[in-house]
Amino acid sequence: MTRPYQLQLNRDLEEHHPLHWRNFWPDLHRLHASKIAARQSLILWVANLHSSACKSPAGFNYTDLRLTDLRNIDREYRRVIDHFFNITQLGYCLSDKDNQVTRLVPKRLTWHEAVVLDDTLPQIKHNPGQKPEDGTSSFVYVQNDISPSEIEDQLKASSQYYLWPQVQWILERQHTKIEFIFQRSGKLLQRDTSIWPISAIETWPSWLREQLFGRGIDLDTAYVQFLLNTVQKAFPEDKGTSIIPDLYRLLDEKEKFRKELCEEVLGVQYEESSKRLLKKLLMAIANGSKITASLLDSPSHSEAALITLELLAKVQNPNMSNVGNKLHSISRQFAAAKKIACLALLKNNPNRANQKKVFKSYFEWEREARYAIWEKCDRHGLMVHDGIDGIPDQYLVDIPNMMESLQLRLTAS
Repeated sequence: MTRPYQLQLNRDLEEHHPLHWRNFWPDLHRLHASKIAARQSLILWVANLHSSACKSPAGFNYTDLRLTDLRNIDREYRRVIDHFFNITQLGYCLSDKDNQVTRLVPKRLTWHEAVVLDDTLPQIKHNPGQKPEDGTSSFVYVQNDISPSEIEDQLKASSQYYLWPQVQWILERQHTKIEFIFQRSGKLLQRDTSIWPISAIETWPSWLREQLFGRGIDLDTAYVQFLLNTVQKAFPEDKGTSIIPDLYRLLDEKEKFRKELCEEVLGVQYEESSKRLLKKLLMAIANGSKITASLLDSPSHSEAALITLELLAKVQNPNMSNVGNKLHSISRQFAAAKKIACLALLKNNPNRANQKKVFKSYFEWEREARYAIWEKCDRHGLMVHDGIDGIPDQYLVDIPNMMESLQLRLTAS
């Protein structure tokens, strides 16, 4: 899902230009300069998003966004959106668990407008705006051996070319250090999001962050690590291992456990696509999604079952009973660990409501651990939910000492 950002040209547009703000608000004559700049930036951003979407094959040229992001810029944003896009799915937000983003499909522009836009859009630049006065300051180094053409091609291939103006802004600062400002975010305010000079850079694809800023340090299997840390404080290690053996394997021998689960239980080759789905499946189970053999026959309300069926799509005659029983066993182990964590952390009855409160403790633990890593790296890097990206090499080689001093399981990402 894309997020809007400020764009600008190094010249003023003529009023007859298709992207001039008066073409979208012809009835307005007196407007504050800041309002004009915001609306002009919005038009440039939507036009750039349209151009990016048009570079994708038909059927894959849609883009998802939250219209409320645009409403915060200007209440009459629909004048711009409706000019460039058809809305095929209108988003809504009834609650945290009942929401949907808006899906846009680019319209076909007139020949004249398309020609003018093709000439103008390459000239637009990312405008970071004024540096905020508050927030957490962190630094990253732009890599030296970057191939701009390779990144540009990858953005086009992945239908994310709308990021190119921001990427260009970073590339212009190659061989230098960039300061980023982060602020607390999320419902519990336990995550961090960048607000300057590029907003929400933590949502960029990981391959792009790595090519621009280098590798990072992740909390290894963060949620499992949190649960096991809590269980180990409540029970001797040998007893904990007997209660939740698969969770210990998920942390101690993650790749081996995932490969066995994939190939021996699911009957699926352990490759990049199945790895992603398996990781998604295990997270769904960890979050409480039900999974049994019977749910695999009617999975309408089970996210875990739907992901499992997606994994099994190319398997001939899968052993559904074996698959369902094994995944149900993992589900029960996560449930047991959450009950133990609930008793240990909250000193309260481990009912469903109280178990949900364990997630708040997890997010607090995760943020504390992330900042501990960041401090060990002398406040370098980009905050992501389970670690720090863009870490200078001298800190990456020190991970074993970092693990020992912080008592955390870490991996280089």
